[in-house]
Amino acid sequence: MPRLLLLRHAEAEIPPGTADADRPLSLRGHRDAEAMGRLVAARDWRPDLILCSPSRRTRETLVEVQKSLDGGTAVHFLPELYNGAENEYRAAIRRSGAEAACLLLIGHNPTIHQTALHLSASGSPGLIEQLRQSFPPAAFATIEVDGAWDAINSDAGRLVDLVTPEEAFRQLAL
Repeated sequence: MPRLLLLRHAEAEIPPGTADADRPLSLRGHRDAEAMGRLVAARDWRPDLILCSPSRRTRETLVEVQKSLDGGTAVHFLPELYNGAENEYRAAIRRSGAEAACLLLIGHNPTIHQTALHLSASGSPGLIEQLRQSFPPAAFATIEVDGAWDAINSDAGRLVDLVTPEEAFRQLAL
């Protein structure tokens, strides 16, 4: 069963006069993104393919996550993941997923949150409710997908995990 990791970029700064696409991660954002990468590696959920928005904050989140991965994972920077709608996120997954057993998508709110909600047809009621409540910076949702990537649509999977940076730090005892 294919596994989808949806990761919201980590906390970003808002420097005066900086275009939205050029906003860097904050110090906390760098720390949180690195912790999320460590957690993904600890759970052996290493992606076979990474889809990433081309914005600076998503690229910096990716760099921090990659510190804990083996390297060599193909990365596709997709313009539609920056300011794209939820149907564009699903289209990117359908188009790019190919044979990946585990696919990581790094994107932006509110779209990444909407995508997680729409793809989570089932899962523990507690996790589903937690997902409905919020999807903070650097949080990731893990969804097991029914069927092939090219057929992914709403209600296509089961939410199996939802982790915030605070939970990652507790689980990793950092």
